[in-house]
Amino acid sequence: MTGTRDTIAALAAYWTSLAGGKVPARDLLNPGAILPLLPWLLLCDFEQDPFRVRYRLTGTLVDQWNRSNITGRYLDELDDEGYHGAVDKLQVSYRDCFDRAAPVIDDYDWPGPHGGVLKVRFGLFPLLLDGTIRQCLAIEDYSALPHRYDGGPLAR
Repeated sequence: MTGTRDTIAALAAYWTSLAGGKVPARDLLNPGAILPLLPWLLLCDFEQDPFRVRYRLTGTLVDQWNRSNITGRYLDELDDEGYHGAVDKLQVSYRDCFDRAAPVIDDYDWPGPHGGVLKVRFGLFPLLLDGTIRQCLAIEDYSALPHRYDGGPLAR
């Protein structure tokens, strides 16, 4: 797998296999079963009052494209870095995943070099902790981005 839509489809198939299409418990995840996907994965916590998304773990390619390790950070903190549209779209999608207890597959616009816009596809897959949805396994598809992008998506 090379970071194409196949990664999203592969994660969707794996997630579905864990509980027959129902939301699986987090302890059913076996990272060894999805080893080729790990560089693109994000494990997120859902927090309430207010609703926030915290990145518990992020893959190496996620960190590379963000030009920093975002593990431990909140999605809304990235809004401070000038990516309001992408953060807003992701916030709505994560909330939808949580509220509907169902996967969300969509895309967002990310600022590209020289003022352009790049499309990033993503998949969000809810997970149960102690019988309630409290986490999400996410994957981002960077295949539409240039393979050699001086400075990654955060470059202005």
